[in-house]
Amino acid sequence: KPILCYAPALNEDLICPETQLLDEQLCLGNYCPKNVDGKFRGYISATDALAKSINIPAIKVLSYVGIDKAKAYAEGMGVEFDEGDNSFALALGGMKYGVTLLSLAESYTTFACDGKFANAKFVEFITDKNGKLLYSHHPEEKRVLREDCSFLLTTMLQEASNTGTAKILGELNLNLACKTGTVGKGKNNSDAWCVAYSPSQVCAVWAGNLDNEPISIVGGNQPAKVIKKYFSSFPREKEGVFTMPNSVVERDIDLACLENLHILRLAGQNVPERFRKKCLFSIFNLPEQASFDSSNLLDTQFTIKNTNGKVNIEFDAKRNLKYTFFDGKTKKHEIVSASGMQTVSFDAKSDEITISTAFLDGSDEKTQKFLLKKEAAKLPKKWFV
Repeated sequence: KPILCYAPALNEDLICPETQLLDEQLCLGNYCPKNVDGKFRGYISATDALAKSINIPAIKVLSYVGIDKAKAYAEGMGVEFDEGDNSFALALGGMKYGVTLLSLAESYTTFACDGKFANAKFVEFITDKNGKLLYSHHPEEKRVLREDCSFLLTTMLQEASNTGTAKILGELNLNLACKTGTVGKGKNNSDAWCVAYSPSQVCAVWAGNLDNEPISIVGGNQPAKVIKKYFSSFPREKEGVFTMPNSVVERDIDLACLENLHILRLAGQNVPERFRKKCLFSIFNLPEQASFDSSNLLDTQFTIKNTNGKVNIEFDAKRNLKYTFFDGKTKKHEIVSASGMQTVSFDAKSDEITISTAFLDGSDEKTQKFLLKKEAAKLPKKWFV
């Protein structure tokens, strides 16, 4: 997912870490992939989708890049493909021969080294018996990704070790970026992977049987524990920190636009603080400034039905808002920061319903009053002979 999908998409300026991806049922021809847990989460940020290793968003991102272009990026990071590896299953590791542990570790050094790839070598230097240096390895580096894209991908993979599939590594409190992977399902897995890197080194772990006998191990369990033990053996100060390049900047985004319209826009000067969130962007791929007026969120259409004093109110709720319902002066119900169609029902004692719509801090309250129209319940037909 990082090598074939997200890294190329960042480098091609197709996504940002906060880009909203729709996790939904998807069929590409006869290929209908599923998420591991069989669930769909709706809109989710690219960072969360990668950190939690969700399948559908990764396949969508691969479709944005294109299979051929994505493979070219991966080949630049040392991955080799069979001529038949040409389907969207590549996003989930669907290859004829797969990758070796060494090849996978080599690929991730690209992200740790500011977007430059170099083949791994096992001999760093050679000296004679007197300590004279006879040989020193100088890797031949080639640029695959821009610095800004490599750094942004690293921040996304750091989330995997903080809140995602490898959150066990977050206990180390180190600058670790990580990705896990599991081939199979449940207790019938064939491979379990975990790759993590700091500013100074990469560690890759594979668990499985050489005869492909099933295992019950997943990447976020034993492989991640091995990596945790490995990195915990090094002095923290030697691991260093990932340095943000000048081509990455921090900007405020408009949360109201993001959460209600699922569009990524920069916050304008008039956007209140409650609708701002600081995010990192490449200077080459900054979103447009928001033209969305957050005050319009308060304009809500309510459908009210009154049947013999039983009131039903339907409306399309929006995030960041609080809805309060009154029967006369009596508070009956409150809904806070919901999303999508909602229904409120209660027995009305008054002929007037008041609905208050406000932001979560209570500001900019908008009040609407409705006189109830009585609708008699439909009576069954009576037949007389």
